[in-house]
Amino acid sequence: PTTTTPSATPTDGSATEEVVWFSPKQVGIGTFFGGPLAAGLLLRENARAVRDESGAQNALWGGIGGTALLLVLALFVLPDNVPGTVIGGATALAAHSMTKQQWARRTASHPTPRTAENGRVVKISLLAMGVLLIVILLVVGVGVGLYPDAELWQE
Repeated sequence: PTTTTPSATPTDGSATEEVVWFSPKQVGIGTFFGGPLAAGLLLRENARAVRDESGAQNALWGGIGGTALLLVLALFVLPDNVPGTVIGGATALAAHSMTKQQWARRTASHPTPRTAENGRVVKISLLAMGVLLIVILLVVGVGVGLYPDAELWQE
């Protein structure tokens, strides 16, 4: 979890606490490689850093929902000639923009947060990629098992 280093005694994420969180650039890069799930996990950590548990839950569920939506789009809606980098780039841009807005709101009333370590971004992105790979393998495995003659698997 993201840590805070108190420079005074408040526990409400107020201006006298140094907050450590992921920058818009870190979230964008992490999302490009780890997808919407990585975005949700990184944004969840940012919300937790300022003790916003509701925002943390929303970020996590948004990442899970975004991942599910992206899987459905990639498998059933988008044509096969759409490059994966376009999807990853669009997702990363959206996550970067969202984080940039949150960063601006945070710095308007509080000191600028200290940026989290890049190694944590890599770890969270790898975790998200691993989870996504497992989900894809399960979906394909179940799909092939239930519909072995489906046109989707024959291509």
